[in-house]
Amino acid sequence: MRLSGWWRHRPKRTVAVAVAVALVVGAGAVAGIVPAVAGQSDHLRAQVDRSVPGRELAPRTTAKALQRSYKVPAPVWPAAGSAEVQLTENSSVPASGLPVRVSRAAARDAVPANPAVSRVGLTLADRPTTEASGVDGCGHCTGLANGRPGSGRTW
Repeated sequence: MRLSGWWRHRPKRTVAVAVAVALVVGAGAVAGIVPAVAGQSDHLRAQVDRSVPGRELAPRTTAKALQRSYKVPAPVWPAAGSAEVQLTENSSVPASGLPVRVSRAAARDAVPANPAVSRVGLTLADRPTTEASGVDGCGHCTGLANGRPGSGRTW
C-alpha cells in the first residue's frame, strides 16, 4: 500500500518539528540564564596590578658580542687509508688505522648472510679526493678480500 499526502513525509516533518522545538527551548533557557549571570557580576571587580618602581636595564651582551665570542670549529676529516678486516660471526670489527667498523650483514628479507664473506677490504678517500669527485662528505670503497669470486653483504 502506498501512502500519499503528508503521511509520506511524516518522519521528515516530525524531525524538523522536534529540532525547531529544541532550538526555541534552548534559546529561551540561554536568554533566561544570561541576565541572571549578568546580574551577579555587579559585585565583581577587575584585578588591578600595583605599580612597582623600576628602571630600564641595558643588555649585558649585545648580539655582535655574542657573534664574536662563538667560533665554529673546523671539521676534522679522516686521512686516506686502506685496511683488510677479518669478519667475525656476531660482532663488528674495527678497521685498523681507519675510523670504520665492519660487521657481517644479518640475514634479512629471507636472504641468508653469505658465509663465504670472511675478509673485507676497505679504502677510505681523503677530503680533496671526495671534493674532486663531487662528494660532500666521506668517500669509501668496500670489496671482498678473501680471493673468492662472488658477492656478499656487509653492514
